[in-house]
Amino acid sequence: MVREARNSGKKNRLQFTETISSLTNFKMIYRAGIYLLLSFALSWTVDSLNSLKNSASSLTNFKMIYQAGIYLLLSFTLSWTVDSLKLTLIHTNDIHSRFTPINNELKDCTAADIAANECFGGAAKRMTAVRRIRKKYKNVLFLDAGDQYQGTLWYVLFRHKAIADVMNALRYDAMALGNHEFDHALAGLLPLLREAKFPIMAANVASDNEELQALLKPYTIFTFDDVKVGVIGYVTPLTKKLSKAHEVEFEDEIQVLTRFAAQLKEEGVNMIIAVGHSGIQMDRLICQKVPNIDIVVGGHTNTFLYSGKPPSVEEIQGPYPEIYNDQGKPCLVVTDYAFGKYLGFLKVEYDKELDRVTKWKGNPILLDNRFHASREMENILATYKHQLHEFTSTVIGSTAVKIDGRFSTCRLQECNLGNMLTDHLVRKVMKESDVRLGENGDSWAPAPIALLNSGAIRNYMIHTAGNVTLEDAYSIMPFGTQFKLLEVTGRQLMDVFENSVSQYWPDGPWGRFLQMSGARVAYNLSMPVGKRVHSLQVRCGDCPIPIYKNWDPEESYRLLISTFMAKGGDDFSVFPKVPNHKLLNFTDTELVIDFFRTSSPVWTGIENRITFV
Repeated sequence: MVREARNSGKKNRLQFTETISSLTNFKMIYRAGIYLLLSFALSWTVDSLNSLKNSASSLTNFKMIYQAGIYLLLSFTLSWTVDSLKLTLIHTNDIHSRFTPINNELKDCTAADIAANECFGGAAKRMTAVRRIRKKYKNVLFLDAGDQYQGTLWYVLFRHKAIADVMNALRYDAMALGNHEFDHALAGLLPLLREAKFPIMAANVASDNEELQALLKPYTIFTFDDVKVGVIGYVTPLTKKLSKAHEVEFEDEIQVLTRFAAQLKEEGVNMIIAVGHSGIQMDRLICQKVPNIDIVVGGHTNTFLYSGKPPSVEEIQGPYPEIYNDQGKPCLVVTDYAFGKYLGFLKVEYDKELDRVTKWKGNPILLDNRFHASREMENILATYKHQLHEFTSTVIGSTAVKIDGRFSTCRLQECNLGNMLTDHLVRKVMKESDVRLGENGDSWAPAPIALLNSGAIRNYMIHTAGNVTLEDAYSIMPFGTQFKLLEVTGRQLMDVFENSVSQYWPDGPWGRFLQMSGARVAYNLSMPVGKRVHSLQVRCGDCPIPIYKNWDPEESYRLLISTFMAKGGDDFSVFPKVPNHKLLNFTDTELVIDFFRTSSPVWTGIENRITFV
């Protein structure tokens, strides 16, 4: 494989299609050449050779003619190039700093998990799988669709460094940016771009930052068997609202990919792959609407595509690959679930003459005990693991019940982890703040309502009953985000709850879905966006005994929210317009640590704060 910045031009060569007639003609001509050459050689009898043995010049002439025939025949056959490419595509997405194996609850593996073959993924097993594939297949392309950042204590402590070391050792060929790569702005992203030994791409990102312009690529071109494969990167424009991307601008994925795909075709690129981080719905749209794209490698929504019986507990959300023919030729969509549990694996055959993928086969590979841990990768990880010991061994509390922080729960419905965190946010501000906004002596809390966007919850797992460690706390809320107290009108509050379900899709749940304390809401998802709140009750703050009252558009309500939401993150556009924000002096991680230290054993359940009609 050769990686290029641009196409160096087409070579002049004779081509043929893989039709029966063309192949038959080729074989006939080839066999005729062999026959003529052999006939020529055999026509020189022994007697002829004997007569020539005393004639050096004649024998030399014979050898020259014979060798010339061989040369001409070989030249002729070599000019016929097989007009197809067999490519093996392996891919990952949404690793979220999962460097060590995990169980089905996305927690670190126990001895029992290992014995039961319920221990999956991790960088060391991934290295073994990748090396096996590279050894078995000739043309292998290894891509990542973003969100290597964030999710575990590894990222909290080591930021980009461990990610760069692991990805370089795995020899990724290219990576697209995810929204979480912007979680610490350009100051957090640029070090990865500097240290990565492979191109990192996002064609729809624009910035005045000169270093970003130099390091971030729109696309990369690879050459396999004289076939040029262009790989274009993209990332969701919602990154502007989901992360700290204030120094960059994002263009529409469809428009940008259409433009660059056409450009690559003009430059002589044959096969085009889009790799990016916008979610399964956008991945499908790209296949349906963008000409010249052959394969889309996606991420962001943790979608599990699989053909056949699932190998583990994940629910299948579509076949692998999904096939679309809207542009007159097949376009394949693949994605690899998340967290490194699987390795995406797709074999395709691309026909250069027809300019399309004609054959495909594959499925995500479950990285279970069929794959031993690579010693080389284990040695790389060992340099970091000893620094984690203090966090993994420090117990900060306990839980008497399972704690559900799963992506598939907290972003679609009430979850008990959301209840725990929002309740404690109200309680912690009560204990530590001297703020009293009530106009009478009945005010019992600075703010009786706390709202938390579910995207702030990052652990994606069910924590079983038992001890809770410092590592757990950092995994639950790792951003270091602070909180604010503010007052909104009833109408503004209704807008906030409507925004919570404005992008409610089970196949790709968004982090704007609210977890809450001090509110009870019922949603009707059959209604149009902006009209989905069926009923809303709110806990009073200026009352001797807290009760829930029906929402009043003319009332004022005091809330606790994160600074991320206060700035308009996740499309909560109401909050930046509200004056007199009071900043609170603790972070999200400190909130979690304080909760378990002061409230253990915890036992919060589901209380019908969020319902659907």
